[in-house]
Order: sequence, then C-alpha cells, then structure tokens
Amino acid sequence: ILVDIDLSNNLLQGSLLPELFFLTDLTALRLSGNKLTGTIPREIGNLNSLISLDLSINEHSGTLPSELGRLTMLEYFNVQRNSLKGQIHFILNNLNLSKLIWISMAELSLTGYIPTEIGYMSNLEHLDLHHNLLDSTLPTEIGNIRSLQYIDISVNSVSGQLPTEIGVLTLCTLFSVHTNVLTGSIPKHIGLMTSLITMDLSANKLSGVVPWEFSQLTKIEYLNLGSGGNAQLYGSLVEFCESIVVSDITYIGVYMHDISHTQLIDCPCCSLENA
Repeated sequence: ILVDIDLSNNLLQGSLLPELFFLTDLTALRLSGNKLTGTIPREIGNLNSLISLDLSINEHSGTLPSELGRLTMLEYFNVQRNSLKGQIHFILNNLNLSKLIWISMAELSLTGYIPTEIGYMSNLEHLDLHHNLLDSTLPTEIGNIRSLQYIDISVNSVSGQLPTEIGVLTLCTLFSVHTNVLTGSIPKHIGLMTSLITMDLSANKLSGVVPWEFSQLTKIEYLNLGSGGNAQLYGSLVEFCESIVVSDITYIGVYMHDISHTQLIDCPCCSLENA
C-alpha cells in the first residue's frame, strides 16, 4: 500500500494527475518546489487519510477547494508561494481545525478576515500568512492557541489594536506583524511572551509608550519597532537593553536614523543595527 509520496524539488511540470486522487491510503503527499500548474482539484478531498500535504513553491492557480475540509486527519498544510486565491475565513473554516499543527499559506492572494474560529486550533504551532491581502483585525481568540510557537502575519492590511490576549502565548518564539495598519499602543502583556526570539512590529501605526515589560523578553535576538512607521511611539529602551544578553543580539531596530521622529530614547546596544 502506497502511503507516502515525496517528489519535492524535481522540476515536475503540468497539472496534478487525476489518478493521484485514487490513492486513498496516502498519509503524506509532498510535491513542493516544482513547476506544477493548474488548479487544485476538488478530488483532493478523496485523500482523507492525509496527515501531511505540501504543494508549496509551485505555480498552482485558482481558488483553494472547499473539499480540503474532508481531510479530517490533516496536521501539516503548506501551499505557500503559489498563485492561489480565496477568502481566508472560508478556507480556515473548511479545514478540520482541531488536528492542524502547521499552516503555511504565505505569499498567495488570499483576502478576507482571520475568523474567530481560529481559536479552535488547539494544537497549532506554526501559523504563516505573510504577504497576502488580509484585512480586519487580529482576533482575540488567537490567545486560545497556547501551543503557538510561530506567528507571521506580516505584509497584509490587518488593522485595529494588538489584542492583549497574545500575552498567554508563552511558547511563541517568533511574532511578526510588520507592514500592516495596526494602531493603538503596544500591550504590556507582550512582556509575558518570554520565549520570544524574534519580534517585528515595524511599519505600522502604533503609538504610545513602549512598555517597560519589554525588559522581560530576555531571550530576544531580533527586535524591530521602526522602519517607516510607528512614528508616535515614545519612551525608553534602556530597561530592555539592561535585561538582555547583548552578545546574543543580532538586530535591534528602532531605526536610529528615525529616532527624532519616533521619540525613542536609545542606549548603547541599540547601535548594533548600524554595525
């Protein structure tokens, strides 16, 4: 019985063969890094034993089919870097949310809003939706996914405030929401995300004081608050810089050349970005 197909990075061309969807015992289908074209057919829903589906880095087009919702065993789902489109709320609501551990739908043309039902993804560890056309707000229900370790929703049009509920994501090592239209202050609860190594809040419209709770992020290696946005942020990073191990830092980006606009008070270690 054939249960695993891995033909990644083989320069395969053409569309997905219909015969593929008769292999109902498949638990893994990995076809990433090829030149596959055409739509993802509805018959993919026949592969209801799939645990891992990777169609990333191809040239698939059209809309993600609702039949993906029939893949009730799916844990790993990666379709990033295709020409796919669709509304994110319909796609996520069609998937079996409770089993998913890894989702990457980055660099597509997805629209719509992140639904509140995302909070049902109780096992999710990796969420990558960067470089899409998503709008509305980041739902507070994201705080229900305490298993999350990686969140990248950068380069979209997500608006509103950062929910305080992100503070419960204590396992999260990467949190990137740069290049959106987020407003309001940075919640002090972000200081509870003590596993953070990378945080990028740059190129938004955030304002208010930088919370002193940043000083609790002692594992941070990359921090970016600047890059052409967040001009109304103010305060001091001195407490933060005193709390970290400077030798571990790879980048602190408050964009010092913008310091007169951001009103942030820097300290010596912040000059690392200009080294």
